[in-house]
Amino acid sequence: MGRYWVAVRKRRRSASRKRREARLKAGAWAGVAVLALLLTFWSAIWPYLVGLLLLGAVGGGTWWLWRTDRLVRGSDRRWRHEDAVNVGHRTLAEVDLMDGTQFEGESVTVLADGAYINTGLVVPHRKRQGRALLPGEEEDNAEHRKVRARVEHAFARMKHYKILRDCRQRGNGLHHAVQAVAHMHNLTLAA
Repeated sequence: MGRYWVAVRKRRRSASRKRREARLKAGAWAGVAVLALLLTFWSAIWPYLVGLLLLGAVGGGTWWLWRTDRLVRGSDRRWRHEDAVNVGHRTLAEVDLMDGTQFEGESVTVLADGAYINTGLVVPHRKRQGRALLPGEEEDNAEHRKVRARVEHAFARMKHYKILRDCRQRGNGLHHAVQAVAHMHNLTLAA
């Protein structure tokens, strides 16, 4: 019984091998026929072949640019997300050590009070011993006071909410609490 199945398998293998060989022969003859046609009609066909090659090159280049753009945008999106998460976890000491350009980018101007001298932030002009402020410096300080007063009033208004008075300053809880209170404050102003 075992020898019978071995013979059947050999016959099956040889039949599949014969079909494969027949396909290879047919493919070879088709290739020879196409090559003969190409050589015969080369003067009429070569512009179309060159066009196909150029179209393939442009398509390949376009695909490569699209793929590179996707990769760069994906890594940029991941970096922005990680940075946004890290911003929420900064401590007050880390924020104090940052200069004005590290908050949002090079084009951001951050105003601060006189305690932040030589940090890269915009601070009010100080009187020097025995000299008064120049008229331009006094005008700068007046504008500085107006802007800082708005910010300080917003902070004072936010402190009316019990959630911020009782909130401990650790972890990401303060960050979310301040965002929530600022949103509630904006809603009360809009109403």
